[in-house]
Amino acid sequence: MLDADALTSFADNAEVLFGAIRSPCVLTPHEGSSARLFAQLIHGSRSKLERACRGRKGERRVMLLKGNDTVIAAPDGVAPAINPGAPPEASL
Repeated sequence: MLDADALTSFADNAEVLFGAIRSPCVLTPHEGSSARLFAQLIHGSRSKLERACRGRKGERRVMLLKGNDTVIAAPDGVAPAINPGAPPEASL
């Protein structure tokens, strides 16, 4: 599992991070980290759901996009899950 701090350290070179993922991995950014790391993938995405799906793009990644409505997107393309009752501190 890679949290927001680990992901942010690759903000300038996301391809290095993605190339290093060799086994199943859960990415857990909040909106700010996601915007920095996945800028190219999520550019033009209108909804948080779409951003999560684009961010997890890759065969080994699960995206858990944190916030008041945490979105979980699996790599197999199955419809994502949305937790509308996430605690407020989840968006920090």
